[in-house]
Amino acid sequence: GDLNTGQLGRGDLQSESFLDDVEGLGPVAMASCGHWHSAAVTRSGDLNTWGSNKHGQLGVMLPGGEAETAVPIQVAALAGAKVIAVACGARHTLAVDAGGEVYS
Repeated sequence: GDLNTGQLGRGDLQSESFLDDVEGLGPVAMASCGHWHSAAVTRSGDLNTWGSNKHGQLGVMLPGGEAETAVPIQVAALAGAKVIAVACGARHTLAVDAGGEVYS
């Protein structure tokens, strides 16, 4: 995949022509990718995001005000929410919890 904002989640900004593991997630229930970022929901209901955060689409404040991360970051604002679904658009992310609440 083309990689310039860390959306492959491999810890670097290098484009790749093969699939490989995204480390640090644990068992994943589902994943989604947008144009500049990606997200995964773990089986335990945690939401992790990575890639560009230029428009706040990762749902986290990155250390040092960085605009992107090449490794998955858990969305702390949804800790304990038991996320069951996620969808990424070009510059936004939606998540649904087990109670049917939608977060954007």
